[in-house]
Amino acid sequence: MRFRTTAWLLLVVLLLGALIFLHERRGLSTRERKERARLALRINPATTTYLRLETTNLVAECVRDGEQWMLIRPIRARAEAGLVERILYALQNLGRGETITAQQMQGVGVSPEMYGFQPPRYRLTTGDQLRRRTVLVGRDAPLGEQVYIREESRPDILAVDKRWLDLLPEGADELRDRTLLAGRPEQVQRLEIRRGSGMIQVARPVRGAPWQIQQPVSARASPSAVQKLLEALFLLRAERFVEGNPADLAAFGFDEPRLRIALVREGAPGEAAVLVGDAVDRSTNAFYALCRPEDTLCVVSAEGLKSLVTGLEDLRDLRLMTMEPQDIRQVVVREGERSLVLQQQQDGKWSLTEPRIWRADESTVRGLLLAWTGAAIAGFPEATTNLAAVGLAPPSWTLAFSNRRSEASAPPGAGTNRVAAEDVIVEIGAPGRTTATRWARVLPEGAVYEISTNGIGWISLDPLFYRDRGILVLNPDEIARLSMTRGGREWAVERGSDGLFQAMDPEQGPVHQEAVQALMRVLQDLHAEQFLTAGQGDLAALGLEPPGAVLTIGLRGTAALAKTLWLGNETASGGCYGLLQGQELIFTLPADVADSLQRPWYGAPPSHRQHDEGHGD
Repeated sequence: MRFRTTAWLLLVVLLLGALIFLHERRGLSTRERKERARLALRINPATTTYLRLETTNLVAECVRDGEQWMLIRPIRARAEAGLVERILYALQNLGRGETITAQQMQGVGVSPEMYGFQPPRYRLTTGDQLRRRTVLVGRDAPLGEQVYIREESRPDILAVDKRWLDLLPEGADELRDRTLLAGRPEQVQRLEIRRGSGMIQVARPVRGAPWQIQQPVSARASPSAVQKLLEALFLLRAERFVEGNPADLAAFGFDEPRLRIALVREGAPGEAAVLVGDAVDRSTNAFYALCRPEDTLCVVSAEGLKSLVTGLEDLRDLRLMTMEPQDIRQVVVREGERSLVLQQQQDGKWSLTEPRIWRADESTVRGLLLAWTGAAIAGFPEATTNLAAVGLAPPSWTLAFSNRRSEASAPPGAGTNRVAAEDVIVEIGAPGRTTATRWARVLPEGAVYEISTNGIGWISLDPLFYRDRGILVLNPDEIARLSMTRGGREWAVERGSDGLFQAMDPEQGPVHQEAVQALMRVLQDLHAEQFLTAGQGDLAALGLEPPGAVLTIGLRGTAALAKTLWLGNETASGGCYGLLQGQELIFTLPADVADSLQRPWYGAPPSHRQHDEGHGD
């Protein structure tokens, strides 16, 4: 009964094996079958977790542990993963050359030993925990750059390209990973650097979070500087390995190392460390190094250590703030009890919302954002800072940057606890240690820095400073009539049914259409050069009471009201002062715009200055 059950089970297994074989064979395309037939061996590096290499002088074993290859014989150490992978891929891609079968050898009366397999030059075993295959490497073939190989479980002998043999190491040291630390920079959560009696510690709570200096001060760390240091640390390689007892620290200078770098990696138990001890010789071109926890003793080059010698100032973040211009949605500027608020609207445009509601000048707001998000720290206080001594109690100005559109933040003193995590407040104090710097404090971190005065020029409590420079935005098709009064004379034109402008007084001569079109292009988007603040607007002194020239634009359609522009004296830059009737803002216009606005529209269009010279009394 038992025999019959066993027989049935054996039959089922054989049938299943045949079905699997047929399924795999049918699943392979003709091209894949040809490719398999071309290859000498069937090895898949992706699933291989074991490699054993034997020669007359060496027995080495490597196993894959997660993402890391480990050398477990003749010593236990990290293996050079790149070399192991290259060996496996070379075996996978070996092309099948001449095949010598057992029948052919029997027919000519030769044995496998004649091909160099007794003993073999190399014995390579690959596989995983369940299956392994061994490849024997014999002597060179008499013709071509080929060598004989044979799978130990098969009788056939193959001739293959022998250049892959150059990958095989002569000693265990060649299989060892020469990087001093395992892992990758992004896995590091804490880094500690000790040199002499000084120590620097930087850390981050999770991957991707900002780096923070924890010792000897609490401050932001430079992301790029920490990344550069970690990359250099993980690229540090052993020139050679040293046979010695690492427990004898003093013999190599590890009792008082000149440099000790320790780190904690996510998912790894304990900490890893590199200790740099004495110079190998008087040339000081190389130093002894000890890697823990493996206690690997090796020699590293002085050149490789250069990028690891770093100080506190090298690791500090020199950015005043970490917000980017495109992330800011609101800016609050304060000086004492006065405040000014700029907000980005839903359409992406900026507006003044306090103390006046105006459209803001985009280029001015962009200049403000770029100046302060790009502000660099020029220096650090030498000791604990007395806020009053550096003009920060109270500050001269306060800038609050937020990435949310909200009501203006509470005033300093009352608002510190209301600062959201995404807000940054910069308090600006007294002049610094040079005339080109000022003291500043950044909240909520509370750190005091010395900063350049470059950004001060973008701070103003005058809403005109940030106001949009636009004066008129007109559709040229809606302009029906233009008149200019200047020096007691008036020019007037109106649009005819054909769309062209005609003189309202035929005696003034033909209308110069190009001059009229140039004027309308200016009126289409008229921008001020600057606005005059309170106290600067003496209308009579500026030639605006009465105005030197008056331009009236008659409109049709839905915009039927006329616009009247007063033009006054010439400015120092060659432009002129202006005022839009019905508004209180006095502004200046650039020279080219002033010239276009005051140019006559009859005959050849001379500039308004030429016109004045020709018609002056």
